[in-house]
Amino acid sequence: MGYYMGNYARYNLRMFRPELFFLLISVFALITTACVIISMVLSIGTASILPRTFFEVVYHFIAFLLLCAASITLLVVLTDNRYRRDPNYEPKLAAAAMGLINSFLYLCSFIMAVRSWRVL
Repeated sequence: MGYYMGNYARYNLRMFRPELFFLLISVFALITTACVIISMVLSIGTASILPRTFFEVVYHFIAFLLLCAASITLLVVLTDNRYRRDPNYEPKLAAAAMGLINSFLYLCSFIMAVRSWRVL
C-alpha cells in the first residue's frame, strides 16, 4: 500500500487519507501480532498464560474493529468513479479486500479468545 500511495500523495489529499489510515492500522496489527507470536514462541510460560488473559480478548476485538473500519473506508473511497481511472486501482482494491479478510480472521480470533478466557 505504501508503494502505491507514494506517487501522488502531494496531488490527491482526498485519497491519501483513507490510504494512510489503512496503512497505519495494518502496520499496527502486524507489529502487535508479531510481538505476541514472538513472545509466545520464545517463552513457554507466556505461551501457556497469554491466551487466557483479557489482553487477547481486547486486542483481537480492537484489531478487528480498526481493520474493518479502515478496509471499509478504503473501499468506499475506491468506489467513487474518479478513482477507477487510477492506474493503481486494482492493487488498492485487493489490499482493501485482504484487509476485510484479515479483519474476519481477527473476529474469529476474538471469538476463540473469549471462549478460552471464559473457561477460567
